[in-house]
Amino acid sequence: MFKKRFIVSIAVLLLLSGQLVLPSSFALSCGNEVVFSVHKNGAEQPEITPYSHQIVTWPYVELDTNTNFANNRFTPTLAGYYFLHASIYFASYAAAGYPDIIIYRNGTMYKAETQYITSPLLNSVSVSAIVIANGTTDYFEVYVQQATGVNAIISGSVPDTYFQGFKIK
Repeated sequence: MFKKRFIVSIAVLLLLSGQLVLPSSFALSCGNEVVFSVHKNGAEQPEITPYSHQIVTWPYVELDTNTNFANNRFTPTLAGYYFLHASIYFASYAAAGYPDIIIYRNGTMYKAETQYITSPLLNSVSVSAIVIANGTTDYFEVYVQQATGVNAIISGSVPDTYFQGFKIK
């Protein structure tokens, strides 16, 4: 049993890192394993106004083995521990600033990361968290806040702007 779980864990990590690519017809079936991956599929998200938390939209579901992702939110239906990771790349950002990326749990800030951006070429921020979900009412979303004084645009770049996660235990 340990060997099977270890192999599945390695495969999931390779999948989430982009080193393992599966055909769209592939279905992952590993008992209670839950994996999801969403991105913007090239669609930019404009009008990220300064100094307010705004939800990040995810128009493309790349992988959702347990049908837990809908309406920009991950709602696990199996109780347990989950690893979540989100990355945002700004297509437009002022020369310097402190954008935040935040994982919300049940409509409230849960985990956040701030990255100082020193130039328009270094404009991404990411956050990771291990979370506990009750399997019934808990849900997770990604929000962003930026503090440049002018509107910013989130890039739709598939390799740079995404939200992913999987069940750990």
